[in-house]
Amino acid sequence: MKKEFNYYLGEKEYIDFQLNFLNPTIKKQMKTTILILIAIYILIFSIMFFYVGKNINTTITVFAIVTFFSILQIITYKVRLEKSIIKKLKKYIKLGKINNILGDKTLKIIDDNNISLIDKEKEMSYNKKDITKITQSKKCIFLYTDDISAIIIPKNILNNDELLFLKNFFY
Repeated sequence: MKKEFNYYLGEKEYIDFQLNFLNPTIKKQMKTTILILIAIYILIFSIMFFYVGKNINTTITVFAIVTFFSILQIITYKVRLEKSIIKKLKKYIKLGKINNILGDKTLKIIDDNNISLIDKEKEMSYNKKDITKITQSKKCIFLYTDDISAIIIPKNILNNDELLFLKNFFY
């Protein structure tokens, strides 16, 4: 059952992995931030109504404007957070801090239970049991070898048969 996948792991795939890895944290942070924003806006509305309550037209206008910007902040929060993360990751890449992660890779399926990942510096061998978790995004498949490390396989190098083979091999 030997099979070999040769690919280049680039900046886009690394960023995709980081965003996929951070997604639960991003969701949790989003919920917390949204709750804080809602509490702040309720406080603002209460104070505003108390001080401006006598002039109903002004209250409604200010309420509408603040509501619009509040909803805009909540809706765009995830996109802004992801852009911030991508900017930081690109900075790390530019500084060369992850050069040992990027580059040409070869994933070899050796037999029914063993795989190896070869890059420019080393060869790492894994038993199928060493893969603790498998996730995927639209762009990549992630084979976690521990809680924070994964073998990243870009889907664009796989045809449908190869993608099906990998899914069947690991599931």
